[in-house]
Amino acid sequence: MTEYERLAKNNRIREQGRLTREKRKHQICRVYRVKIDISHLTQAQRVHLKMLFVEAKRLCNDALTFTHEHDINDCDTAAHTVRFYDINHIGIQGFREHIRIKGASQFWNIPGIELANAKLLNLSDGYYLAVTTYYVKGGEKRKYKVLIGESERIKKCQRLTARRKKGSNNRYKARKLLRRAYKKDTANKIVHELLDHERVYMQDENLKGWHKGLFGRVVQHSVLGRVKMKLIKHERVIVLSSREPTTKYCPVCGNLKKEITLSDRVYECSCGYREDRDIHAARNMILLAKKNTCGTQGINAFGESVRLWQNTAEQSH
Repeated sequence: MTEYERLAKNNRIREQGRLTREKRKHQICRVYRVKIDISHLTQAQRVHLKMLFVEAKRLCNDALTFTHEHDINDCDTAAHTVRFYDINHIGIQGFREHIRIKGASQFWNIPGIELANAKLLNLSDGYYLAVTTYYVKGGEKRKYKVLIGESERIKKCQRLTARRKKGSNNRYKARKLLRRAYKKDTANKIVHELLDHERVYMQDENLKGWHKGLFGRVVQHSVLGRVKMKLIKHERVIVLSSREPTTKYCPVCGNLKKEITLSDRVYECSCGYREDRDIHAARNMILLAKKNTCGTQGINAFGESVRLWQNTAEQSH
């Protein structure tokens, strides 16, 4: 390679690095951990996987012998080329066969995601792959776990409350313990992630009325009510009236569909518009809220005057 070619190559690398850093400013970095399924590995493959970390520890010990600096990479990680073939299989440098993994569904279907690097981890409960990813903010579609399972602690508190006499001080204390058992950090985590966005739109649903429905018990053991109360107090949350037909309203032709059941998971209109029911309702929330943001009083799709509010503090003024 001539001097001119070497300088040109360095300039290309430098320019590519600058473009990458500029792109990373508008992306979110997140590390996902997937587990290597060793149950499908042969004995030779398991030994090979183990020796990768043995060699890493030897290298670490040799480096510590000849230097007084201790900022050396963790010996429980191994750097080898990793390639993703599909959602369940990867290839690791030195292995001829594909290796099965679990947990790649966390990031596999995120639109526009970029896989930066992957590191092998040797933890106490098995081998893992730490995958560093970058994606545009808002591209990730997450499902939030809003159910609080009835753990043994909750069941114990329920039995304790049932044994106490109604109206007694001991029953009051038992009920207080039961509430504490339910009040976990699930709601706080959901609210925190939702408020990462610039604006949040939601509908003022009557959750108490849902307790009498088909899924009443499921709603009762969820954190939907606690999440709702935390969100409506925030200044960046816009709450729509429960009368807004976010599911029935067609954003293309303005038609209101009369009959929609819970089993209808796809919204279809006579004008040809077709969309997933949940995505359709979410987009309608934003659309109807923007139409009514001219003041505290708005007009819904029925032509009725409704109050559009952002938080409880504004209502008091």
